Order: sequence, then C-alpha cells, then structure tokens
Amino acid sequence: MLKTTKPDKLQKENNMLKLKKDFIDTIDSVYLIKITDDLYSICQHRGNTFFEFFDVFFSDFNEEIKIDLNETKILFTKSCAAHKFKDFFVKEITSVIPNSRAIETIYLHPFHYLLKGLQNEGDVNQYVSLVKLTNIYKSVDYEIVIEQLNEQNNLQEIYKYSSFGMAGSADKIHEELSNYVKIGILWGREKSTLFPTISMEMLQNYILQNTNSL
Repeated sequence: MLKTTKPDKLQKENNMLKLKKDFIDTIDSVYLIKITDDLYSICQHRGNTFFEFFDVFFSDFNEEIKIDLNETKILFTKSCAAHKFKDFFVKEITSVIPNSRAIETIYLHPFHYLLKGLQNEGDVNQYVSLVKLTNIYKSVDYEIVIEQLNEQNNLQEIYKYSSFGMAGSADKIHEELSNYVKIGILWGREKSTLFPTISMEMLQNYILQNTNSL
C-alpha cells in the first residue's frame, strides 16, 4: 500500500470535479479522488463505465511525484455511474502515467441465475456466478467461469474479483477504500450482502495464509 504525505486550498474548499455523461468517451483519463477529508487516491477510466482503483493513497498529492500506474497494484475494477458521483472526483491528473495493462474482464455476477431461470422457464435458487466478459460494452456478452460460487471452496475468487453490478453512488467505494486503508482487507457492503457467511476472521486468515506463501 503506497501512501504519501493535504491537497491544495482549492481542493480543501470542496472545489470538486463533476463528470458529465460523456465521460465514457474520455478513455484512460486519470483522476484524483476524495475518500475522506484527509485521504485521497487515484482512479482511471478504462472504457464504457469501468474504472480501475489503485493501491496508492495520499493525504497530500504532489504533481511532481512520478507515478506509473502500470507498476501500481490495482485493487479492483468497477462499473460506475460516475456522472452521479458527488464529492468524489477532485480533478483530472495528467502527471501520472496511465495504466495500459489489459482491463479486468472477470467479475462476480449476482444475477446470472435469474437469466438462467428465464431460459429454463423455472425457479432457480439464488447464487452468484463468476463470469468473463467478452465485450465490456455489452453486459450480456459473457462466458461462465464458475456457475455457482461456493463460499468455502471459492474464497480466492470471491475476494479477488469485483461484482459486476454498477455503483450508482460513491458511498460504497468511499467506505471500501477507507476500510482497506484502516484494516488492510478489501471487503465492502456489496460482498457482505452477497456472501453473508464469510466472516472477517475468514478473510483475515485467508490474507495471512496468502501473505505467508509469497
């Protein structure tokens, strides 16, 4: 987790950037984002409504600091209704080298079971699937990686990948990133709802085991 030492006075006075609906056309734009009053990070628009969020945090962003997002850990990729986000985007950054690695295409899909139920014309028990998008501009174009995720056997996939659902506001992203900085676990309300039996203790043990295996 990269942290540096408060944005300038204009930013402190809540002179925030408001994205318009045509943000979809500004592919690979990089933005300074506000998480709390004294915590900031960086995200990058990667196409359609998808944004990447990085493991880099600031209390004071300095334009002279050289950051190459190709060498920065991606925490998660998320579909966002970014034009609806309030108190989130501070400004566009041009001093940072944008990430050019391939965009993430694997996601947790909470609603595939409904589509399958419609196709089979019958009731299907609720579950979450793991899917691979074949076209990030068409939400129905995907392949099944794991039909039904199991909270015990698929903890690695559940923890690693984001939900395919769109973030309609910045609140959950604020919360998830803030908690990550505090406790080092990337887990938010959305996954807690989808996988209610996965406890914080399970996540801590999983992270510890994976850290020790490196």
